Amino acid sequence: MIDRLIPVTFLPTGEIDPVRTTPSHLALAKTILEPSIPALLSRIGNTGRDLDILKFLNWLFVSYYWLFLQVFGQVAPTTYPYTDFVYNGPGLVNFSQPATIHTSSNNIFVNQTLFDIYDSYMRSTTTFQIPVFAGPKNGKGLERDDALLLQSYSCLQRQWKPPLNVLISVLSADYALFFGMYSFVLLIAGAVQSRRKKGNSRNQVLTTRKSLRRMSRKWYEYVDVNSSPRFEGGQ
Repeated sequence: MIDRLIPVTFLPTGEIDPVRTTPSHLALAKTILEPSIPALLSRIGNTGRDLDILKFLNWLFVSYYWLFLQVFGQVAPTTYPYTDFVYNGPGLVNFSQPATIHTSSNNIFVNQTLFDIYDSYMRSTTTFQIPVFAGPKNGKGLERDDALLLQSYSCLQRQWKPPLNVLISVLSADYALFFGMYSFVLLIAGAVQSRRKKGNSRNQVLTTRKSLRRMSRKWYEYVDVNSSPRFEGGQ
């Protein structure tokens, strides 16, 4: 079973640290990375030379590390202890403990000796057309600077509103709630009233019809009585 991490330590000059790196770990790392050497040689334009894959990866990561650190305006790292450390990886960073502020002596863009070593390795390993850099001598190295971090996401911070704004917000909410219910009640009452009016008009029609029937019946009775023949006694 192969561990997820293979401890390989480098010196500031880019060489393998023989004290902190065991021969077995070094051999295992080279065996795993060896199949990727031809692809790397073709990408960097160096197909006719041998490539020390570990030294190349160290040059790549160290160069990017110091460049990214400079993006945040720093020329030296600051580290914090971990809450726990397991063999296969670090634990959580414990920011409650005092931090360790390191010096910039290992920064390849501040230390002229290290800059020359990494610059020479880059020019001897790759075939890219690279301009000549001035280097950190004569005050041309990187310096610490304040970096501006732009906030690109919305942040919500709760805070108390002024009394006038609170009063307006409460009244607006109550107004919308009250008149919303009031409009709903008016709608129901209008529908009920409309049905009542329809019912009353129907009752009036029925009453009118009954009254007409009664009047017509009385009229017929009156006609029958007045038009019947009368007989007088004695001839």
